[in-house]
Amino acid sequence: TRDPGGANRIVALDPATGSEDTGRGFANETSKGGDGSSIGIITGLLGDYATGRIYATTRSGGSSATVWCVDVSGATAQLVWSAAVGDADAAPSLRSGVLYVGTLTGEVVALDADTGTVRWTYATGDGPVKAVVWPSFANADLYLATTNTLWALTDTGSSASLHWSVTAVPTPSSPLERLGSGRLLVGGGDGKLYELDAVTGTVQGSVAVASGQLGSPSYDSTSALALVGAEDGTVSAVSMSAGAAPVRGVHPLW
Repeated sequence: TRDPGGANRIVALDPATGSEDTGRGFANETSKGGDGSSIGIITGLLGDYATGRIYATTRSGGSSATVWCVDVSGATAQLVWSAAVGDADAAPSLRSGVLYVGTLTGEVVALDADTGTVRWTYATGDGPVKAVVWPSFANADLYLATTNTLWALTDTGSSASLHWSVTAVPTPSSPLERLGSGRLLVGGGDGKLYELDAVTGTVQGSVAVASGQLGSPSYDSTSALALVGAEDGTVSAVSMSAGAAPVRGVHPLW
């Protein structure tokens, strides 16, 4: 829930009926391993089907914790761990047992998914981290956006190193890795969809699809379409059927 003035909770629903499953819900109750303090606004959830756990990001509330790990594999939810890493406004991401969180103070925090121990923190110094930190599954890189900058960080295990950072895209959206292509898709504040080389961060091309700010794109691999919404209320589909070719020259279909 997202109540700025009250105690928030993770609500569990039966997918068949929509009825609430109070046993698997969680509000930091002492009976479920919590300390009874209120949870701040819940901003994102990530489920790990392999472990039966839910990871939640929140604002701080009565509790200073802003990342939560809750086991929902049984009939009753149980808190596994919680950590105070600063307010976060987007869901965490998970790769190889490491949880990644972007904070409103511009930090990327890596936590051990089993214990909640902070492995490292990287300060961008460029405003809040926008949306989700995208972990590449091709290498150890992480892709993210802040107010004016796109970043690629490399997780070395004990720390993060800067792979590249670029400001070529005005007020960039959160980037999306187009799997298997070595490219990133990013929405710009100038109404253009950009394609960047994931290794170097260099812009490979762009196409104007709307006016004003674009949101974070998504990608339909079946039809090879990049889908992106804009501040002007439009949604565009951009053909990426040329594979790894630059987006320059493709066209909005809607």
